[in-house]
Amino acid sequence: MGKWTALASKLRPLPPDPKLQQRVDTIKDTIDPALDAADLAWKVYEAREVRDAAKQAHSAAHAVVTAYEQLMMNKFLENKTPALTLDNGGSVSVSIQPYVRVHDPAAFRQWCHENGYSDSLNMHAKTVNAIAKQRLDANESDTAGMAGTEIYQRSHVIVKKGH
Repeated sequence: MGKWTALASKLRPLPPDPKLQQRVDTIKDTIDPALDAADLAWKVYEAREVRDAAKQAHSAAHAVVTAYEQLMMNKFLENKTPALTLDNGGSVSVSIQPYVRVHDPAAFRQWCHENGYSDSLNMHAKTVNAIAKQRLDANESDTAGMAGTEIYQRSHVIVKKGH
């Protein structure tokens, strides 16, 4: 089975996610216990084929949704429309936030040191974005004066379901 097979009896199995395991146990109850290893191997193979096809369908659907979202965001910006309410009571809106990408880590590290962030040289992206938002709100510039970075517009569509 593999390099670590001998250790398998000495280690406890990783506990599964309880919610997932509950669903798995329900499915296992519907599977014929008389299936042998070869039959189960085929079932695994077939189930993965179904899963992989679903992933491909999901990927294709994601691309279609993204295309519509990008076109809609452009129209919303063009028409200065923040949101629309649909006939079914749902709504669609666009949220635009600044998003920072560090393109020169050395320059950004130096900027952090010079601006009192020495203790946070390994900052989480949310922290970097929060600093940029504060600086943009203070009208420092459209680049927030953060060396080694570029600030982009990150837009996403918010959909609230109707009835």
